[in-house]
Parts: sequence; C-alpha cells; structure tokens
Amino acid sequence: MDERLKYYIEKGKYELALNLINKIIKKSYSLENINYRAIIYLFLKKYEAALIDLNEINNKIPNNTDIYCNLGIANKGLKKFNQAILFFQKSLDISPQNFNSLFNLVETYLETYNFKNALLTLDKILVLNPNIERVYQLKAFCFRELNKYDEHHDCLIKAIGLNKNNYENYYHLGFSFIWKRDKSNAIQSFKESYRLNSNFIASFYQLNKLEKFSLSSIEFKNIENLDDKNLDSNNQSYKYLLISDIFYENKDIINFFKNLHKANYLKNSKLSYKKFNHQPIKNFYKKILSFKFKQSDPTPIFIIGMPRSGSSLIEQVLSKSNDIYAAGEIPILHEYFKNLDLSENLIPNINSLEIIKDKYINFLSNFPKKKFIVDKLPLNFFWIGLIKTIFPNAIFIHSIRNKTDICMSLYRTFFADGVLEFSYSQKNIIDFYSCYKDMILFWRENNIDIIDVNYSDLVENPEASFKKLFKALNITFDESFLNLESNNRPVKTASSIQITNKLEKLKYPKWALYNKEIPLFLQD
Repeated sequence: MDERLKYYIEKGKYELALNLINKIIKKSYSLENINYRAIIYLFLKKYEAALIDLNEINNKIPNNTDIYCNLGIANKGLKKFNQAILFFQKSLDISPQNFNSLFNLVETYLETYNFKNALLTLDKILVLNPNIERVYQLKAFCFRELNKYDEHHDCLIKAIGLNKNNYENYYHLGFSFIWKRDKSNAIQSFKESYRLNSNFIASFYQLNKLEKFSLSSIEFKNIENLDDKNLDSNNQSYKYLLISDIFYENKDIINFFKNLHKANYLKNSKLSYKKFNHQPIKNFYKKILSFKFKQSDPTPIFIIGMPRSGSSLIEQVLSKSNDIYAAGEIPILHEYFKNLDLSENLIPNINSLEIIKDKYINFLSNFPKKKFIVDKLPLNFFWIGLIKTIFPNAIFIHSIRNKTDICMSLYRTFFADGVLEFSYSQKNIIDFYSCYKDMILFWRENNIDIIDVNYSDLVENPEASFKKLFKALNITFDESFLNLESNNRPVKTASSIQITNKLEKLKYPKWALYNKEIPLFLQD
C-alpha cells in the first residue's frame, strides 16, 4: 500500500485517502487498488459506491471471505439486512474463524432485533476465543432486551473479569443492581465507574439519584469545580444536568433552571434533530382500510401517549396479573412503520404489513405465553390505526398527564443516544407534543377505541382508577397489585428508580411562577 494512503487511512482522513486512491487507479488500475477504494468508501459510509467496486472484484475473484464480508458491511449500511446476512454467512462458509464477519453478523442481527441469532453467533465466537470482553458486553445487551436480567448480570460480571479497568462495564452493572433492588452494590458500581474515569459524569449523575447530594457536600463541590476544558461536550452536558438536579432537590429553582438550560443547550447543539412529518401516516391509513388481518394470540396491549406520561406505572401494576406478560418497550413496530414508504402516490402492499406483523410476533415468541402481552412504547401513538389493522384485537391504553409536567420531565431527562432527540429543546418538545395531540385526535375521529387513563387519577386514587382499568380490560383486579415495592419486575426506562418506590403523587414546584424560564411549556 502507498505510504501516504496508509497514513491517511490510519489517521481517519478518508476524503484525502479517496482523492489519492482515485489518482493511483488512474495511473495504475488493479483489483488491489479497487479494493482499497472500496474499503475507503465503507469508512465514508458511501455504501452504493463501495458495492460497485466490491461487485467488480467479486466477479473476477469469487469466493473470497474478506470480499464477502465487505459486501455484507455495504449491504448492512444500506439497510439491506437479508443480503448482508447472506454475504456474512458466505464469508463464514469459507472461513468460519473470520472474526470481522462474525461480529458484523452479530451487529446485523441486533439491528433487526434478532437477539436469539445474535446470541448463537456470540457463542460461536466464544468457542473460538472465550476471552473477548466485547462478546460478553454484547451478550449482556441481548439478555437485557429479552428481559433475562440474571443472564445480563452474569455477562457483565464476566466482562469485568476480563477487564477490570473498563468504567462502562461498572456503569451498566450499576443499573443491573438497581434492577435487582440492591442499592448498596449499585452505588458501589457507579462509584467504581467514576473512579476509573472521573470525566464520565453519567456515573456521578446516577450516584446522585441514589444518594441525593446536598449543596454543602464534597461531591457537589467536586462536580461544580470540574474544568469544562477536560470534558467532552456530552460529559459537559451531564455535568450541568447533575448540578441542576442537585439544585432542584435542594429547592433552589433559579439555579436549577440556569444549569438545566445550559445542559440541554450543550446536548442539543450536537444533534441534528429533524421534525417528523406525521401527515403521510393519515393518508396511508386511509389507503389500507380495506386490508384484513386475522386476530393474533396473545392479545397485545399497547400503552401509548407522550413519553414520561406514566406508562411505566401502568405497566408495572398490570404486570402483577397472571394473565399478563409485560414486555417493556418494544421498538419494532415504531422502527419498521417509520421506515415504510408512505409516499402519497404509493399503492400500499399488504405484504409489507404482513412482514412487519410477522417480525413482531416472532419477537414476542421470546417471552412467556400469557393471555395478554403489554408493549409500553409510548411512540406507538403514531401508528395506532396501522397497529389496529394488523392486530385487530389490539387494545390501546392512553396514558394522559399534565402537559407542563410532561414537558418538564422530558426536559430534565437525558435519554439513550438516538432516542427522543426532540427532548433537549423547549420548542422541539412543544412541536412534538402538538404532533401527539393531532395524532390522538385523528385516531379518535376514525373511531378507534382508546382507553384513557389519567396519571393524576392513578396516584390520587389508585385503587378506584386501576379497578376501572382492569374492568375495561376484563381482567381480575387485586389490591395487592398496587404494592409496587413487592414487584420484583425490573423497569428499564428512566422511571426505574421511581417505579420501585411506594406509589405516591410527586410534588412539583409551581411551574407557572417561572414563565420566563419555560414560556412554551406554560402556553395553552
């Protein structure tokens, strides 16, 4: 390889590398140079261009394990997952120990929510080498998504056994201990994560949720005195979110807002959030009204509404019934519907909806069989009519909460990367809220049954409210269901700590007093 080309690739200067390899190819065409260019295209995520070069090589030199692997990577980048899997498997047929193909195959299974096959592939890697930390991290992720929390915990312990200096392992272990109701070990895990990387503020943030630092504490002084120059933008934003939380808990609302605004500004400045156009969903739904699907077993119950509106509380109480399995937030329907072609001139194909239904049912097969299964992904409010089309017996519970409380809860919460990116801007939150209200109104106008449950009713008069809900579902209610502290079922969302405590109404400041801070949230 040309030394300059090698330097550019090693330093991540891929555009310079591409310009150089094109000049080299003009002077000296060879399949080796075409392969170098294909690899550079992959680094640049120019997958279509990479495919052209890789297919040229594959036609002239077939059955090459590395070319098959790169063809898989290109197809994976283009979301052509079936083709990607085919090429990775071809690569492994030739060379079963091709770790690049094995790990890329795992990533493809993860992107398609096929956690069973991901686990099987990870086990194949362990047979080849039982001492790869990343394998146990990925297995832990799979088990978490399948609600297998003991296996998730064990894999994190094994990852730590292989690398005691990885702060991220201890961070995830902290959550695992929270789910086990082991507060003491959760605290120790977050502390160890922070000890290993004092610039990883997310660990300190979780510690505060468990220990509640005072304004006079050493911990608060240490975090306040951290030099922003030593932190990347994400950890800077977490620093100010943590400081805002401490001020909030200590009832200093002015400084709470000051730091909260800064945290969200830093977070939002690194994102390129684009407002989702929900209007095509309405037109698409009208086109599929004639489609007929058979009822499914089990009956899916969807808890929908704005995020942070109380869906976790509803799910946790429902989960106490022997008739119900609470699966948590299942992203499949939202992701696949979101990627449907909803073009105005498109004639919908029933097969595309059949595929989505099959993928969802296949995913549900991972869980215990019960009469009902609960999916609490709030964003399914976008797709109520589409869901009702493919699952005619689906039930929808609409969690309703005070607008300002929802908006403030979103604004105060940092979510996983790529999730709810609208939540770091007051304007974006309000735009999303308006979209939510519009979609709920549309589904009601189309006579789809939706069971409304008001969050304030649940916490002020839980027994009467849940009795009413269970009656609407035709499920037997028992007062013991309201004892959240006795429910050992983990909650993976941002509500995890709150939902494991006693059911009680949360007390908020009088937000109306802070119109200058949150004017959009307070508008009617």
